[in-house]
Amino acid sequence: MAADSGGAPPVARHAGRPLKGLLGIVLKVGVAGGLLVYVFSRVDFRAVSRVISTVNPLMLALALALACLSFPLGGVRWWCIVRALGDTASPRLLTGLFWLAGLVAQVVPNPMGDAVRISVAARMGLGLGTAFRSAFLERVVMLAGLVILMAATQPILRARLGVSDPAWLAIAFGAGALGGLVLLATADLLLWRFRRLRFVDALVSLSAGFRRLIASPWLAPVLSTVFISHLNTILVAIVLGAALDLPLSASDYLAAIPVAILAVVLPVSIGGWGMREGVMLALLGAMGVPAPMALAFSLMLGLIGMVAALPGLVMLWHQPGKTAGPQ
Repeated sequence: MAADSGGAPPVARHAGRPLKGLLGIVLKVGVAGGLLVYVFSRVDFRAVSRVISTVNPLMLALALALACLSFPLGGVRWWCIVRALGDTASPRLLTGLFWLAGLVAQVVPNPMGDAVRISVAARMGLGLGTAFRSAFLERVVMLAGLVILMAATQPILRARLGVSDPAWLAIAFGAGALGGLVLLATADLLLWRFRRLRFVDALVSLSAGFRRLIASPWLAPVLSTVFISHLNTILVAIVLGAALDLPLSASDYLAAIPVAILAVVLPVSIGGWGMREGVMLALLGAMGVPAPMALAFSLMLGLIGMVAALPGLVMLWHQPGKTAGPQ
């Protein structure tokens, strides 16, 4: 069997991977814990508790319901990309796996949540190559959409904070995102001579898949779900801010929340904890929000994300059959 053909060397080669993975998790837990300790050392937690105790329960429930929408949106987006790549799968299954990945990402670094959904999707019949390419491209378009949204809202943020950053910085953000997408779309044309290298071969495959997505009729629904998802996250923040009576306008959230999303997405802590709180304290504080209110808002935003991800638990024991065709 193929599993036996490598003998001892492959075992030795892969033996250190679990230890490296564990070390990475420990480091990210340390980052999250250290940042949270630093944040709490600067804010009176009793004041934070008093702010949380004033939350409007109906508005809080609405914020939670809106947060739950992000997972079906993600499942639909992933399904559209799978279809664009010429494969098929159950939208219900992909939505469930997207939810599971969101749950896993609450307790381990974000990339491990994606690794879980890729491996389970492959085991359920999607195919490892398609599962990896589709999940990777789904993350790419979400990140690119976020950067473009940040570029579009940066003038609002600059005006709100009263900073004098050059106006071309917003253009540079957007151009960088578009340039990265162009580079990904043409990588297979630039690197085809080096396909013998495993990393290059994977990049070439991703590039070809991305260009196939661009040329497909599925691009429009993918882009639609990207921006609807980001705007839905901003709406969650607006509703939660109203529940806590934060002195902010809708444009304030539109400018600040994309920056906070980016802090959460960066794989330097667990579930974005610590990073989100630091960004919120800095940005909302500069907008005139008292530190206890800013920290209460950030903590509750993180907790809403955790609660919204809990339905992903269903995928831990519910294992549907193969997904060779739509259901």
